[in-house]
Amino acid sequence: MRFLSLLVLLLAAPAVLGQTTVSSNITSNTTWTTAGSPYVVTTPISVSSAATLTIQSGVQVRFNTNASLSVSGVLAATGATFTSNAASPAGGDWGGIAVFGQAVITGSTIRYAARSLSASPGAVLTASTTVVELYD
Repeated sequence: MRFLSLLVLLLAAPAVLGQTTVSSNITSNTTWTTAGSPYVVTTPISVSSAATLTIQSGVQVRFNTNASLSVSGVLAATGATFTSNAASPAGGDWGGIAVFGQAVITGSTIRYAARSLSASPGAVLTASTTVVELYD
């Protein structure tokens, strides 16, 4: 019985240990890796003007209702998925990504956001081979 309990615990551990909750602003250079994925953003957060957020390929970034990402510094994402954290996702579940600084988003997917991806005047936004799904 002990062996079976230990086996169940070991098999379940990676799914539990891999999730990272994000609820505060990013103020220094930070890298989100597949080891910490999915990253669950629980509130609106921002990347400060002095920081770079790098998101590695294969990382899922999930946003709770009304959460969003504001980028005053730099966002570099390759092969990432930005999506809702809802059990039954729907368009407009989370705020989206607003770029005021610089963002390079390559080969990524943005789903279920109210405003998906926006850039203010003077911002630098490069989004290549990125799928942005729009909803009514």
